[in-house]
Amino acid sequence: MNEFDQYMKHVLKVKYYIRYADDFVILNEDKECLEDILKEVANFLSENLRLELHPDKVFIKTIYSGVDFLEWGHFPTH
Repeated sequence: MNEFDQYMKHVLKVKYYIRYADDFVILNEDKECLEDILKEVANFLSENLRLELHPDKVFIKTIYSGVDFLEWGHFPTH
């Protein structure tokens, strides 16, 4: 695991986190928690890795509306 993965799992303690290359998904039932994680991730990427989140590619939405990951739409039933 790289530095970002370590940060997500051990510092932020994100339970449901999937990453492939520079794409990642975080699942959580609490929208406020996701908003807090998003701020922390943006700060970590900026300060530690000199990276930024793409403003047009960050979404917080329900699992039932589907999760777009690696150019596929993923839904809880399929």
